[in-house]
Amino acid sequence: MSTKEQLTEILDFLNDTKMRATYGAVAGYLGVKPRGMGQLLGEHSLRNSWVVNEKKDVPTDYPPELIHPELHRLSLRIDTADKLSRGLQRWRQI
Repeated sequence: MSTKEQLTEILDFLNDTKMRATYGAVAGYLGVKPRGMGQLLGEHSLRNSWVVNEKKDVPTDYPPELIHPELHRLSLRIDTADKLSRGLQRWRQI
């Protein structure tokens, strides 16, 4: 599976579960540098806003109207590649 296909699956998972994941967790899972995540994600959108800055807990440089309204519905946040991998495995089984 290509990096882009993996990222699409991650975004599907995050959107379906309404859970945030840090840039570092997603980058670690994909095997890329966290600083490159913005370019990989592309245009700002509600769908992409589930990937957040670790310190601020919101997506970097997103205007309020492009941050998903349920972004902080859950207090849980995926902050490691391992947690993301486990979450994806469980989600795939549903």
